[in-house]
Amino acid sequence: MQNCARPGTLIILTIALSILASYTTALAIEEKGLKRRSERLIRTLDDIQFEDVSKIPSEVLKNAKGIMIFRQYEAGFVLGGKGGFGIALLRNEDGDWGSPAWYKTGEGSGGLQIGMQKLNVAFLLMNDNALKMLSKKKFRIGIDAAATWGPAGSNVEAKVGYKAPVLIYSVTEGLYAGATFEGGFFLPDRKSNVAMYQDIFTTSEILSGKAGRPPAYIQPLIDKLYQIEAGDS
Repeated sequence: MQNCARPGTLIILTIALSILASYTTALAIEEKGLKRRSERLIRTLDDIQFEDVSKIPSEVLKNAKGIMIFRQYEAGFVLGGKGGFGIALLRNEDGDWGSPAWYKTGEGSGGLQIGMQKLNVAFLLMNDNALKMLSKKKFRIGIDAAATWGPAGSNVEAKVGYKAPVLIYSVTEGLYAGATFEGGFFLPDRKSNVAMYQDIFTTSEILSGKAGRPPAYIQPLIDKLYQIEAGDS
C-alpha cells in the first residue's frame, strides 16, 4: 500500500517552495540593479577622467590604498542629498584591487551647499587613517578623515594636499581647489552587499576578501581602475 503525503505536509512544502522562489526572484532583481549601478560608476570614472582639471593621475592612483566611487542625485549638500550610492575597494596584500563593498549616503546637516542635480566623485584613500573610517557604522569625509582636492591631470606635483588622508576628484563645477570636504555621511549598504555576495558579511570582511570573489558584472569597474593606473584612461 502506497504512502500518501499528509495535506499539511504538502501545504508546508508548497509555502517553502514559494518563499524560496520569491527570494530567488528578489535576488535576481537586486543583482540586475547592482549591475546597472556598477555601469553607472564606470561612467562616473569616465566623466572624471574626461577633463584634465578633474583627471586622476595614474601615479596618484597607484599610491592610493583604497578608493570610493560615488554617484549622487538631487544633492542639496555635497553628497548629503537623496539617491547616493557608491562602492569602496582596498588593495590586497599583493597590491591588487580587492573585493568591493557597497555604501550609501545619508542626509547631511552641514557642509558645502551646492544645489546640484548630479555629482560624480571619487575619493582616493591615501593612508591607514582613511581606511579606518570604512569599518565604522557611519562616517563623514572631512570629519573622520581630513580631505582636500587632489592634484589633477598632468599637475601631479601640485601642492594641493597630496599627502592628505583623502583626495577628492569630481567633475562638479563651483567647488574650489583646496576646499575641505564636509558633506553628508556614508554608511554601509547592507542590502546591496547581501545581494552581491548572497550572504551576510560586514564591510570589513568584504573589503579584506573574506566574502570571496565578487560577481563577474563588477569586474569591468575594477578593470577601469587598472586602465587609469596604466594611463589608458
